[in-house]
Amino acid sequence: MKKLYKAMILFIIPCLVLLSACSSSKGPEEQQTSQDVQEEVFSQDQFMKDIQPALECLKSCDEELFLAQVDFDHDLLAAYQKDKDQNDIAVLYPSGDPLPKGYDSDLADARYYHVENYNHIQALKEDLQRYMTDDVIASFQLLENDFINFDDALYLVRGGRGYGALVSVPESAKYIEEKNNQHIVQIEYKMFDEHDHDAKISFIQDDGHWKIAHIE
Repeated sequence: MKKLYKAMILFIIPCLVLLSACSSSKGPEEQQTSQDVQEEVFSQDQFMKDIQPALECLKSCDEELFLAQVDFDHDLLAAYQKDKDQNDIAVLYPSGDPLPKGYDSDLADARYYHVENYNHIQALKEDLQRYMTDDVIASFQLLENDFINFDDALYLVRGGRGYGALVSVPESAKYIEEKNNQHIVQIEYKMFDEHDHDAKISFIQDDGHWKIAHIE
């Protein structure tokens, strides 16, 4: 009987040692198994859903609204101090009203629309940065010309030229590929509601959000 116990002990101890060694000497892949399971697998469908806000932002920029919400039924005109350079607006007044006495009218005859969701252009730019890199925002060179701050409010400016003729179509976006840690989609641009061209939009992930990094 003693011989049997001794044989069992001699058999069990090496097995326990072997199991301990196996559990402590996992290969690199085995050691990261739990981590790999936790890592989120890239999903094209989810990605396409997640980038929709950025694509809507892009369309708003194409329309030269830049996320600004305005009521186009209520436009204002600018008036300037009499006999002075038209650099600083003195008064904004409803377009249906007569020119305030003692002021000169705006020679450019521009229209001004109160921006309802921003009080300053800097706040607008900070929202754009949620969806685009600074380089992409800088590519919209007319941004600064499309807004003015007046009396602690922000106004969208519209002149005599056309606006938003060439506009991207968010719902046309199609996934193309992943390249250099960027995910690329193709999107249609329309000129006056007619197909003009297709463009490639590159996205990067920044602080958990997808941002437009390049438009080609």
